[in-house]
Amino acid sequence: MKRARVKRMAKRLRDSGFFDGEWYLQQNPDVAEAGVDAAQHFVEYGYSEGRKPSPHFDSPANMNDHPEWDAAQLTPSPRSEDPNSISDRPDEDPDAPVPHYGKGLDNLVRAARRRTKSPGQTDEYEVIRSAFDIAYYLARYRDIARAVRLDPIQHYINAGAREGRDPSPHFSTKSYRARYPEVDESGLNPFYHWLTIGRDKGYIAEPFTEFEGMCRILGRSPQEVQGLLTERRDDLRQRLEHGKLGEMVAKAAELDPLIAHSWPEALQIKLPPFHSEPVVSRVVAMHRLQEAADFRRARFVIVVNRPRWGGGRRIEGHILHALAQRYSPDEMLVLNTEEGGDAPPGRFPEGCRHLDFATVTADLKPDARERVLVEFLRSLRPDAVFNVNSRLMWEALKPYGKALSATTALYACLFCNEKTLFGFWTGYPVKQFYRNFDVLAGIFCDSHYLAEQLTAQFQVPPGLRHKVRVLEAPVDSSQPVIPAPAPDTQRRPQVFWSGRFDRQKRVDIAYEIARRVPEADFRMWGEDVLKGGTGDLRRPENVQVEGKYVHFSDLPLENCDLWLYTSEWDGVPSLLIEVAMTGVPLVGSLAGGTGEILRHGMSWPIEDIEDIDAYVIAIREVLAAPDAARTRARDLRAHLAAKRTEANYLDALESILPQEVTHG
Repeated sequence: MKRARVKRMAKRLRDSGFFDGEWYLQQNPDVAEAGVDAAQHFVEYGYSEGRKPSPHFDSPANMNDHPEWDAAQLTPSPRSEDPNSISDRPDEDPDAPVPHYGKGLDNLVRAARRRTKSPGQTDEYEVIRSAFDIAYYLARYRDIARAVRLDPIQHYINAGAREGRDPSPHFSTKSYRARYPEVDESGLNPFYHWLTIGRDKGYIAEPFTEFEGMCRILGRSPQEVQGLLTERRDDLRQRLEHGKLGEMVAKAAELDPLIAHSWPEALQIKLPPFHSEPVVSRVVAMHRLQEAADFRRARFVIVVNRPRWGGGRRIEGHILHALAQRYSPDEMLVLNTEEGGDAPPGRFPEGCRHLDFATVTADLKPDARERVLVEFLRSLRPDAVFNVNSRLMWEALKPYGKALSATTALYACLFCNEKTLFGFWTGYPVKQFYRNFDVLAGIFCDSHYLAEQLTAQFQVPPGLRHKVRVLEAPVDSSQPVIPAPAPDTQRRPQVFWSGRFDRQKRVDIAYEIARRVPEADFRMWGEDVLKGGTGDLRRPENVQVEGKYVHFSDLPLENCDLWLYTSEWDGVPSLLIEVAMTGVPLVGSLAGGTGEILRHGMSWPIEDIEDIDAYVIAIREVLAAPDAARTRARDLRAHLAAKRTEANYLDALESILPQEVTHG
């Protein structure tokens, strides 16, 4: 239809009151995305495609019931404009056998073929016609099959390519354009570009983002695999339409008519492993993970959210180092699921494999990442899997937990709960403990406080309380005792503090304590950014914000007179354990599990975090009698060294592992 006429008819349509342009664009996002005039689109394509002009019409054909609007004007006989534009000739071979998919679809295909233009059209049309699969186009796009006046080839040229439709099972319009930006730059129709340029250059027309990755797995070039896929699809298509295979399907459909409904899908043949975009992406991700794992089994797997720099070994390191006393580290594997990156040196035993799951699966959708994680874990055939703050692992337990627990022992490591901005409790313990208790073989807490709280809060029966165990992080007894700073009347005492500048660590309290102890300098390590609703705090003059540190040993502890710790809620912080083993006096708030380090008589625990006077009194007591304070601190070090040993940690760990593991 000529452009001038389209514009005239679009104007009449808008003036008629039968067309709602805003509604039309809402109902047809492909038209809105294309940025074309709604009325002109309806005139040129929408009517013949069966699209509704407004919510008042069940179909465009209902417009015929209104004499003030002659809907036939939307589909004028193209012969009147160009006698050679449409072929009304009979099908080339009216006696050709009907394909096994039956007369219904075959009649639609024959009719659509008769609506294509006669030979001698533009080069673009003729080239596309040579490879255009009408049966596939109608079977895949039902709106086109219903458009009884539409030339499918011309539709693809005018609108289909722009809408991301595919003209053949061997060509993906969207993927081709995404893979080769030069196509859009050229202004050529994507299919025409491939047929005339891309195919000879070896360009890939398959719809899979990870097509090359799958070809690498198969050990063949992408071009070779693309050719094989085309040959196999064509072969199966022939066998389905005219061979014994299709005959069997047709006979089965005589017994069960619902089988015949699969014929449209049969024209869109899927060949494993190239079944679909999600399947190909999952398979390639799985292969990369297996490759990174050296295609070997792992008896013990730690699933952790991120590398977690700082804080010593952390629980994931402690678990693996303890197991390394009984088992070979090359049987151990760690997965990062939320953030990529390397772990700090020494975190894991030498020989333990560390995989960046987060990066390998970054392009997968959340449900696909869950599935790949579970399938990868099952493929490793581990005796035990430990979840350390992995959100993905928690999410995967919802659909897959029961099945996964049938083949491997699942454990969760829980720390303290968190508080929302409004003061409500949240976090993995309160959210996940009761939801997953039945599928978990055991739950490890870092503090007796949390273990007792969860057992009581969720009323764990006495017969099941053995599933909740405490892993008391072992201390490093080789760490040297830091001597007290030399007495000097000209020297100002130094109080150290470290932590996140957030609501939990109560920077406001630390600042207020500093104001009340003006005779000392407070050196605070952490980000100089207040987050999570702490607001803008005025920093006292005797407070120096030092920034972040990489290793605890990097701190100038020889200048530290005492360590101040503030926290409104907590587990057993690794930082407190590290400070306690240096022999530096500790003044800190009792919150959650901190009391398991801040022992009365060996440190200065503060019962009420808001009691500023109590902190001030404790700090001045330490500064007034430094020798006595150091003696207390060394007593705390000795207490922790005797209680928190590698042997005790391994015993606690093995007490809940499956017997076939510990006695195997």
